[in-house]
Formats: sequence, structure tokens, C-alpha cells
Amino acid sequence: MRDVYEKKIDFSKAIIFSKIIYNPVFPQKFVAMLIGGLVDYNINKVEEKYRWKNTCAVRMSYIINYSGMKIPAVAGKTVTGADGNNYFFRILDLYNFLKDNLGTPKSYKGASLSALDLKNKKGIILFIVSN
Repeated sequence: MRDVYEKKIDFSKAIIFSKIIYNPVFPQKFVAMLIGGLVDYNINKVEEKYRWKNTCAVRMSYIINYSGMKIPAVAGKTVTGADGNNYFFRILDLYNFLKDNLGTPKSYKGASLSALDLKNKKGIILFIVSN
């Protein structure tokens, strides 16, 4: 499985782009400004009750797009940014895309992992939450 990841995603680039997209002070506004297009529209310009509050799937999509694995357009599940890339806006859709393209992930439900458990490992950590 390790070879599959490394052929599709350049993890050295993923680290760089994860640092670019993450802004803990203004996460939604920064994502909207950086990506633009329909991502910006859905964060800033639609009626308040429909605005995206959680941009985790968008940020992960950004990292994936810029690390060598392009996300395709999927009707009703992705939108385009000003950069022409496609972005998932729901984490479950992103999860299914990753599973279909990288294989079934290792799953740790309710498990606690230490930093030592993850040392020298490459991969994607994805949390599926109830809300």
C-alpha cells in the first residue's frame, strides 16, 4: 500500500501545502481568499445559513491537488476554485474518493495513538465526525 500512496501523492509537497492552507486564526476566510472561485462563493457570498463553516474537506482537497493527485469534477460533490482545481466540500465524499483511489484505509475507532505509533509513517489522517 505504501507504494500506491507514494506514486500518487508527493508527501514532501503535501507537508508544504498543508502549511500554506492552514490558518488557525481565520480558517474559512483564508481558504476562501487562497482558493477563490466557487469555494470563496460558498464561504462568503451565499445566504448566511448556507455558508460553509467547516473547510476541512476543502483544505484536504487543496493539499491533495497540489501534491500530485488531482481531484476530478464530481457533480454535486465538488466545486471549482479560481485555480481550476476541484474541491470536495464534504469529508465523507473525500473519504470515499481516497478509498476508491488509494485503497481501504487502516481504521482506528476509539483508539489512542501516540506519536511513536506514527513515527516514520506516511499517509493521510482523516477524522469522520458526527456533525
